[in-house]
Amino acid sequence: MKAFMLMAGIIGAYAIGGVAAHAQCKGSPAVTGVCSTVHGRLFIANGIPVRIWVVGTHHVLAAVDLSPHPADAIDAAPPSVRRLLLSGQPGAIVVYGDYEVCPLEKYRPGHMQAVCIKSAAHLAAGRSAAN
Repeated sequence: MKAFMLMAGIIGAYAIGGVAAHAQCKGSPAVTGVCSTVHGRLFIANGIPVRIWVVGTHHVLAAVDLSPHPADAIDAAPPSVRRLLLSGQPGAIVVYGDYEVCPLEKYRPGHMQAVCIKSAAHLAAGRSAAN
């Protein structure tokens, strides 16, 4: 329950959705640690819409948009990723790639960690196993 309340507070504070989330990430005072690159599968889910599963782990990151004016839930992802996500039915596409993410909270094993996405490279779209 504590983890849920913490994540809800983070999401409420930073607002999922908005314009140019990736530009807001770099140098933001909300970033709590060193940015790093992870290879993962970005996908859309209920609740916290944009998530990244870090390949080879059980760790899932919650991508948060730092924009002050939320517009759309998937704006936490860079434009190149959004184009791929929107190329199929909602929720039917996943995007594998190398994501440079910056933590918005301390890493805790077994918990989803809020991050902002600074950049994305080597992208490949695929079909979601759920669809």
